[in-house]
Amino acid sequence: MRRAGRARRLLVCGCLFLLGAALALPATAGPPRKLWELSGFDAPESVLYDARTDSFFVANVNGDPSARDGNGYISQVGPDGSLIKKDWFTGLNAPKGMAVYGKDLYVADIDQLVVIHKLKATLRGRHPALPSKFLNDVAADNVGRIYVTDMLGDAIYRLDDGVFGMWLGSARLMAPAGIKVVKEELWIASWGRIVRGFETNEPGHVLAVELETQKIRDIGKGYPIGNLGGLEPIGDGRFLVTDRKAGGLMLIDEYGRSQVILELPPGSADMGFNPLLKQLVVPLMRDGKIVAYQFD
Repeated sequence: MRRAGRARRLLVCGCLFLLGAALALPATAGPPRKLWELSGFDAPESVLYDARTDSFFVANVNGDPSARDGNGYISQVGPDGSLIKKDWFTGLNAPKGMAVYGKDLYVADIDQLVVIHKLKATLRGRHPALPSKFLNDVAADNVGRIYVTDMLGDAIYRLDDGVFGMWLGSARLMAPAGIKVVKEELWIASWGRIVRGFETNEPGHVLAVELETQKIRDIGKGYPIGNLGGLEPIGDGRFLVTDRKAGGLMLIDEYGRSQVILELPPGSADMGFNPLLKQLVVPLMRDGKIVAYQFD
């Protein structure tokens, strides 16, 4: 009887072990492999891949990230790491996150959304965001509505049919940083609950907002992950996020489970992803360079 009881306990333990393994975060094929790096940038905060031009746009803050100094600019880089044009578009203040829709490149620039013709590198318009505090990242939905996070204002702005204004404001957003539209939701990488400056008493996690109802939900249990910056979907419900303060690239699944897959220095910001080549380009603000990695 004792042997039978022990056997049953071992069987139960074995089943629990297998269940835990099945519920574990899906493993990648291996850590991403470094392809190339390109230096000479000025506080590169964001990288965006554009399929139409088959290139990466790089937003350079070039100074104080909150200063309206006109020093900011956008660079254009080829998928092989070649510099197409460093000063592709100039005259910005402190450009950060970007998104494309149609022929336009949308750029968050402190307190305004700047629209640039991505084929001609000409200004298409500027949309002031009032009363925003610190615009950070941009995303476009499938009908051309543009969403912009206000990190220090716990808000999201939206450009819809030429009208730009606050779309959602909530402390639950916890300093929204990186964003992407996924189906009928806006997925958000939050910085965390800010107490002073950029210091937090609770690190951020990944959230989702329904586009039609503005209902906010946590991805997973909402456990703190880090001071998150960039967010990029890579398929199968999985996302890559950067911990900008501590450094590190994390893989997060649709249940909110995370694992660090690549050590990066602090200052790793809003990355760009080429889904066809599975190529990720990460800007390192403090080092003035961008680094490309290959996912196998």
